[in-house]
Amino acid sequence: MFVKFNDILERERSKSEESGSALIFAILLTLVVMSLATIVTALGLVNIQKTVFTARYTYYALAAETAVSQALLVSNSTNGTQQLLNHQGQANAVTGNLQNSYDQLQGIKWQWYTQRVSGSSATSKYYIIATGYSTSPTEAAARTIRVTITSVANMRATYTTTNGIVYYPRPNAVSQWGIIGSSQIFLNTGAKVSSYISDTNFNPTVTTNQAQIASNGKVNIVANTGVNKVNLLNYSSAAPNRCVGTACSTYNQQQISYSTNLQEMASAVATACPLQTYPVWIASENSGLLAPGCYNSLIFDVDTSIASTYSGTNPANVYIKGDMIVNAGVTVNNAKSPQALRIYSQGGTNAKFNQGVSSSDPTKFYGVVAGSALTCTDGTVPATSVGGTATLYIYGSLACDVVNIGGKTQVWWDELSTELSGNTTNVRRLWYTEAYEELY
Repeated sequence: MFVKFNDILERERSKSEESGSALIFAILLTLVVMSLATIVTALGLVNIQKTVFTARYTYYALAAETAVSQALLVSNSTNGTQQLLNHQGQANAVTGNLQNSYDQLQGIKWQWYTQRVSGSSATSKYYIIATGYSTSPTEAAARTIRVTITSVANMRATYTTTNGIVYYPRPNAVSQWGIIGSSQIFLNTGAKVSSYISDTNFNPTVTTNQAQIASNGKVNIVANTGVNKVNLLNYSSAAPNRCVGTACSTYNQQQISYSTNLQEMASAVATACPLQTYPVWIASENSGLLAPGCYNSLIFDVDTSIASTYSGTNPANVYIKGDMIVNAGVTVNNAKSPQALRIYSQGGTNAKFNQGVSSSDPTKFYGVVAGSALTCTDGTVPATSVGGTATLYIYGSLACDVVNIGGKTQVWWDELSTELSGNTTNVRRLWYTEAYEELY
């Protein structure tokens, strides 16, 4: 049998095509497998990267929290307030590393620094800015927390189920809420309350806009007093309307749950002056020179000064068992630091500042007055109180059971009286968290 040549060619061509198709299929299969391997590998790498990123993100948060804890520890240590001042701004940041026992990735860092809260008084409120990171605080995954901290100074505290938290400020911490009338405060028509910082200006004319008043009880105020903040101590939502007056809604009201008891003033006087009776001090009988010590009462009937050796850091501490009175037109501790003269009363009921007869001969008092039973007053009453040019100026602070002032009285609260001490190691402030927010 003879096979045709064309049939042979056809069979060979068919075999060649089958072989070529198999090769192409093999190549395509290889490409698909390689592609799948690449995709799987890429997905694996992405998942690994996401896992690492998530882990770092979590650890950065832990590091930032560690920084906040460290900052609070520092702020509540001896001289803590000064530390807050020293570490203002990122250039003065405190840095550290997350402990290895908490850091499985190794090399996680933290930093914190402070900023004084805009509009706060000289020592009352700060931001802590805390960041957790690996190489730089500005890296993409870094976590930054901002915590607002505020404080109370140098006091003991008690807690009962009926009264809640009660703070007992010591003598050098009585003025941290501003002008305080523990039971009540009355700002009658025409009364003015402003604020200043005494170490920069002994005779202020422009307020620093930090004027504060405070009470555990009712606050009675009218329009145009100049007050910037009303601190409602012992606040309860069950009795929210403790600010009385047509202008109350215009004031910044700070609602503070703890109450404040000024009884430490009486204890301090009793400790410093253990006898029951001491002489009555009258300025005109002492050449108008008041020396620190113990007295039954004080009568400022002529202009009075203290020795030049006394200052805000070396104060003349005057302890009285009873009352004090400043006569009309008298100037006490003229144009000096109010922190240099500190008067504490044990059982007195009145600290009366009589208004001058005219604005050209006003009464002026530069000092700190504190007493748990005192009514600190200029003698004005709501029915007759009117505005006008001041005839009485009080520079410093008042911490009394009742504060009652009216028209033609100008009170300048010294911001530095929040800590009545030149050496901050002698005044311990309790700093606590007020607000918490994550910036990025």
